[in-house]
Amino acid sequence: MVQLLTKYIHQIRFKIDSDSPKEYTDKFCKLRDDIEGGDNQHISLQIKDNCKLDVNKYLPILNKTEGGLGGSNNRMNKQIRYRANFKTYLDNKSDIIFDVYNSDIDKWTYEELDDIVLAFLKVCNFYMGTECVNGSIELINYDSLSDYYFDD
Repeated sequence: MVQLLTKYIHQIRFKIDSDSPKEYTDKFCKLRDDIEGGDNQHISLQIKDNCKLDVNKYLPILNKTEGGLGGSNNRMNKQIRYRANFKTYLDNKSDIIFDVYNSDIDKWTYEELDDIVLAFLKVCNFYMGTECVNGSIELINYDSLSDYYFDD
């Protein structure tokens, strides 16, 4: 299994189809608000239930305010943290975003993240009552965040 590339920040993004009717976009926003507002432990359990990889099925539920999956020790455990309301407001208010964290000891693999993406898509599409949500793993180059990125 291939571990995440260390040169990149990883996040998982879920979007509703742009041509979805208002009733579905409203429902998606309600789901996002529940997840980001901390009412998300049942979502974590549903994600784990829909995972195919045993390593993901047995992940602990993150014991942090924002919720998520993984062990609660930042130095020892890999984590997926649900985005908190204030961060989404600064970002893209319509997407559901999971932030991905590796520790020095425990690292995510792309296969594990992909399994979580597919599991959450099942949860979303069941909640929505139709298949109108898609998900992706995004990579942001750490160097691109530097003030000197475009300097020679």
